[in-house]
Amino acid sequence: MQNTGRPLHLLFAGSGELGQEIRQSCHVIFDAEVGASISPGVIVGNGHAPHASFTGFLNQTEISKAYVAADCLVLPSDYGETWGLVVNEALASGLPCIASDACGCSEDLIAPLNPALRFRLGDPASLSSALLSLIKRPVPSIKLREQVDKFNLSASVATVRRLYHQTRN
Repeated sequence: MQNTGRPLHLLFAGSGELGQEIRQSCHVIFDAEVGASISPGVIVGNGHAPHASFTGFLNQTEISKAYVAADCLVLPSDYGETWGLVVNEALASGLPCIASDACGCSEDLIAPLNPALRFRLGDPASLSSALLSLIKRPVPSIKLREQVDKFNLSASVATVRRLYHQTRN
């Protein structure tokens, strides 16, 4: 993720109960749930807000398109998000991630890469700080993939096997 000076464009993948509120806070460019692009010059939401596109639900075969289009993934979920598997997927794709401190994965996947990429749930200033941290200190794609590989099932089985054999000797 580099600060290219280009305007911010948010991509919201999925749908949820805050969808309408989020749309009212953005200049909506595309909304798959409406089924079309918004006409040029038509502002949906706040005209001084960032541009945004809404994909609606993306299945496993479609989500990779969002990873390719994005500069980073932000997971602002609350404690209902037990882990946040989308972070594993994004990191495996080489996409940097920022997650709230309420997501289970933020402690194990995000913090070891850079603790500043975790933000306090419900704190926009903390989220802004995390985004700035990522711009100032990007994490190389190889490091992202290495971090998520530590949570690969095969790696976990190999570790358990190694530890088992160590205790037997």
